Amino acid sequence: MRGGAVRAGAWAVDNRFELVVEQGAGTRDLDAILQTVEGADGRPSELQTQANDLIRIFLPIVVAVSAATALFWGLTGTWMDAVLNSMAVLLVACPCALGLATPVAISQGLFRLASSES
Repeated sequence: MRGGAVRAGAWAVDNRFELVVEQGAGTRDLDAILQTVEGADGRPSELQTQANDLIRIFLPIVVAVSAATALFWGLTGTWMDAVLNSMAVLLVACPCALGLATPVAISQGLFRLASSES
């Protein structure tokens, strides 16, 4: 067979063949994608940076509103109402989902990109 591709693990049963390397390691498109993914692994993306900036602004606002809610309900209601309502504010408005979901989504996307074959 002349000019055919030989995959890893190929072996000849009744004949021998000569292999000629036409492309060196690292010349595939997949190799370039993997190199980009490995190089960007330690740096936050622009989306992650924007999410971090939003959390820096939004988190103190949520904590302040929760404290104000606790103070209001502590003065006008019972201690239990103050705790429950302030915790409800934190639960509904907490930016933790944004802070956790963004890096998970980015890393999952990069993992799927790296594991797909071109």
